[in-house]
Amino acid sequence: MTKTVITPSHTCGPLFGFGIMHDGLNRSTEASDPNAIFLSGEIRDSKADLGYEAFIEIFAAGQAVRVRTHAGRYEALLKRPAPEVLANGATQAPHFTVLIHARGLVRHLMTRAYLPGNSQEFDSDPVVQLVPEDMRPRLLMRPGIDERHYEFDICLQGEGESVFFDI
Repeated sequence: MTKTVITPSHTCGPLFGFGIMHDGLNRSTEASDPNAIFLSGEIRDSKADLGYEAFIEIFAAGQAVRVRTHAGRYEALLKRPAPEVLANGATQAPHFTVLIHARGLVRHLMTRAYLPGNSQEFDSDPVVQLVPEDMRPRLLMRPGIDERHYEFDICLQGEGESVFFDI
């Protein structure tokens, strides 16, 4: 019989980079894919410090990437997410699930990054409805330099703190 051992979360740091970061993990598709989008942003704390040591995992149906920050910034290449229909028939707006592992965090944080553009899908998303209305814009990616580029910043605490979900 196999026994499952549950271990506590640990903070990430520079010593773990060699074991968790490999070439190509920052993309789930190629730039030539017509459904490819570039997602970039910054991770900061309440003081707007950009030197945060972190790695970010980004997921959507059928894809996952892992990126490390450089001077507090990250960039990933992903396939554009599609709406997801839940078992109860509700539809989730196109989004990425984002896990943040950062210096000083004992446990990762989770948020979502939603594609902008369809406010009806966004407003009716069952997860978005759990978030206070004044904080919902923090879940939206911002359009970038063209229709394939988006920005999504993550603020760990303080004014403008990102929306984090308890999982």
